[in-house]
Amino acid sequence: MEWLDKIPNWIKIPIKILLPALAIFSGFIVLASDNVLQNLNLFEFEQKNGFAFAIIFLVCVSLIICYIISFIIDIIVKNIKIYIFKRNKYKQFINLTDVYRNTLICIYRQPTKSIKMELSNSVAGYLMGIKAIGTSGISEYGCVFDYYLQPWVVSSIERLIEENKKYIKKLEKAIPKIKDNDEQRELKENLKVCRANLEYLTTVDESNNFNEWE
Repeated sequence: MEWLDKIPNWIKIPIKILLPALAIFSGFIVLASDNVLQNLNLFEFEQKNGFAFAIIFLVCVSLIICYIISFIIDIIVKNIKIYIFKRNKYKQFINLTDVYRNTLICIYRQPTKSIKMELSNSVAGYLMGIKAIGTSGISEYGCVFDYYLQPWVVSSIERLIEENKKYIKKLEKAIPKIKDNDEQRELKENLKVCRANLEYLTTVDESNNFNEWE
């Protein structure tokens, strides 16, 4: 049983490598046929230590199964948290008053997803407060800063764009099937507005004009 003295050194091996290796080795010792063990000169070793290796095999397999289950659960929980976070942030974005939401969209439409605004700008102050935008910390003229979108805002606007695209496709399929002229006319007007909104959201604005928001 001298191999027990070597366990402290084995512990230094990463657990994701040690456990499978021990499971494979102990499983081979326990499950291999007598002929195979005799050919490898391990038959007598298995006879003396077979019980211990059976315990090691069962423990390792159990730990590996528990690790896999825990890993899968962690991934599921992480994805659920991300989904809930994005859902809540999207609701927050949609429920913003027009001036704040439109400012974020204006920043999104810039090539660099950033725009220059004065430090005294109340809109910038509010959006900074809800962590919708950040600032580079480098000032121009002592009071003008370059503000950029936080990732959750970019994700929310991109989701809004995708939902607009889906709604447009839905309207395009529904309109030809409508027989009532007034209802069809209303849907066409709605489709026209949705297309205009989508074009606005996806068109790059080169102005980067902070005076617009003063």
